[in-house]
Amino acid sequence: MKNFFNMITNKIAKRIIPYSIWAIDSQKVDLEIMKEFDIAECGIDKDDAPFIRLKTEEIFFSFLPTEYERNIFRKYKTQLPKNLKEDCIRVAFDISQRYCRENGLGHIPSKSYHVYPG
Repeated sequence: MKNFFNMITNKIAKRIIPYSIWAIDSQKVDLEIMKEFDIAECGIDKDDAPFIRLKTEEIFFSFLPTEYERNIFRKYKTQLPKNLKEDCIRVAFDISQRYCRENGLGHIPSKSYHVYPG
């Protein structure tokens, strides 16, 4: 019953409260999660796709970040892992949102599983 009440409350609140407020809160959650990433390497591969390779050997790919995402990186750079590059911030957001959040998978998949754009 409590979960149902929370779900209904969130749906109503999201219709009333502007999206920008929800987005800021969402970004703060992602930034907290990103602090814990154990990044071995990141950059842009030969196909111009940004990637992050974790020390556990998982490799994730995504698209280049938007200007908005680049601004978030510049603003919170000191709170992010030192070896995370600006071109890879969108990959980090994808990892956080798909695997680490409570509504995601809840874990980062094994190294045999790769995430490609799209």
